[in-house]
Amino acid sequence: MQVRIGQKVQYHPIIDGPTDGRVYEVLGLGNLYGLPIAWLEGKRGCVSLDSLTPLRKKPCAEESSSTRWTLETLSSILKRN
Repeated sequence: MQVRIGQKVQYHPIIDGPTDGRVYEVLGLGNLYGLPIAWLEGKRGCVSLDSLTPLRKKPCAEESSSTRWTLETLSSILKRN
């Protein structure tokens, strides 16, 4: 898996398990006793690259107007609650 500085990733607290549901940016890459590691924005310490999944960008053509949320839509939902 190729991970680069500045890339958005998801973190798996247990390798091959579910993610923690957050998106992180890779701040740095390194090597700890032969293990490739990364430092993530908003996370203390380093993590193994094996615990990361890069986010994939959807091509614009896959986006439809029905799936886009506008500020007006979000505002109206918040006002109802």
